[in-house]
Amino acid sequence: MPVTAGTDRDEWSFEVRSTIPLVDLASVSEVSRTRYQASSAANRAREVRRTVELEVRQLWQELGTARRQLELTSDRVARRRQVAASMEEQYKLGLVSLDTMLDRQRLLTSSEVELEQREVHRLITIYRLLVATGRFSPTVLGGGGN
Repeated sequence: MPVTAGTDRDEWSFEVRSTIPLVDLASVSEVSRTRYQASSAANRAREVRRTVELEVRQLWQELGTARRQLELTSDRVARRRQVAASMEEQYKLGLVSLDTMLDRQRLLTSSEVELEQREVHRLITIYRLLVATGRFSPTVLGGGGN
């Protein structure tokens, strides 16, 4: 009698089944997800770095512009002070009217207000630059850092 696979001579049969996973899909999925998260985090970090670098460059340009505007406004205030002083002397001598002198005083005051606004803008830009570069601390404001 010929022997068939899995059958012995006494008509006993047996079967062996085994499952050998070729790939553990759960761990592959976990590794893939972890790689994706790491890649996404790296992309976000690069994007944040680019954004901060762009902001810092813009703030430096803004600070340079603010300094130039402050200088120009300061020069304008100095000229208007001279003109206002001259107008006051001319008024005392009776060469110009009170309206003319007061108009020059108004222009001087307007320029002084603009000068203060430009200085505030420059200081705000400096603080924004310090924050963007990570150099801002309570000691910058003169505080003890409590």
